[in-house]
Amino acid sequence: MGEMKIYKIQTKLQGDLTQLPDSQKIFGALIYLYADQYGSETATRLVKDIKDKKMVFEVSNMLPFGYFPLPESYLSSCIQKKSAKEIYQSMKKRQYVLERSIKYDLVKNPAAINACCDYISLSTNPQLRTAIDSRAYDLPGLDSTLYSIPRLTVWQMKGNKKNKSVTDFCFYLKFEEDSNVKNLYQTLIDIKKSQFPLFLGPRASQGMNTFTIQNILEEKIEIQSSRYLNLGMLLLKHSESDKPEKQTNLIQEKSAMHLKSLDFSKSYFSLFTSERRPYHIAEGWSTSVKKQFISFIQAGSIIYTDHPKQLGCSIQSPFDPDAIVFGNSFLYPLKEEDFLE
Repeated sequence: MGEMKIYKIQTKLQGDLTQLPDSQKIFGALIYLYADQYGSETATRLVKDIKDKKMVFEVSNMLPFGYFPLPESYLSSCIQKKSAKEIYQSMKKRQYVLERSIKYDLVKNPAAINACCDYISLSTNPQLRTAIDSRAYDLPGLDSTLYSIPRLTVWQMKGNKKNKSVTDFCFYLKFEEDSNVKNLYQTLIDIKKSQFPLFLGPRASQGMNTFTIQNILEEKIEIQSSRYLNLGMLLLKHSESDKPEKQTNLIQEKSAMHLKSLDFSKSYFSLFTSERRPYHIAEGWSTSVKKQFISFIQAGSIIYTDHPKQLGCSIQSPFDPDAIVFGNSFLYPLKEEDFLE
């Protein structure tokens, strides 16, 4: 096994956002760029190797640069009743806080959330657009159609005041140095040089959800721990006997999972469940297939494991034999002695 490399990929937002890209969206964009440079067959083999865990490859969500998602479940479990209301109000305002606040303050003293004056808050406002149907269908006289799209603003807060909207973001990559993933890393270097944009969401043709890579920073993380802050969409490994194509839900109850590497009693997490449907360019989202659901452990969750490499997994897409549902989230180690239990 080669040496593990961790990189922080610094990006710059170009235009507006509808949502912050998660680790799945980033993974898909990276594989698309990799396929464009090395060919679809090479990319398909890489995706299969990642799914089969022949190599370590972890990705985080897109994060405001210098900030981590708030470990809300852990902090909530530590709150004393006498100060609960005030702390809950502080937590509700703060979606992300400074990295150093989590690493050095909040884990050992949740009440310090009230003193976190530099934090990130998200706000969504609808933005009106007009579809000129008479031009689209070449039928003069058709009325234009008004519609709205969500516009997400990421605010850096100073106390209770908005300081500025954030345009500097980052995501983490972790992989083995001597694996095939190093070619994907080379792809990142190439697009940084060319300033070719990363399209990480809908309406990219309108200039939304588009990022450019500004810097690639190697991270040296020396912490040895069993406690991790989840920074992406983490998919838990289920047993080999599970057959996703025969299940209504892709992820069953935890009793059906192979979770020997996860200690539930010392972990604090919340789940995000999404519906999966196939997408066909001509017809859009299909409504004729049986609904499939999948649950992930959300970013900001605290994970206790002695075997982090065994924890996350990716599974076969139920709709595309050449695609996977990526769930190898990047886990950032935290000092175990700082936790309150």
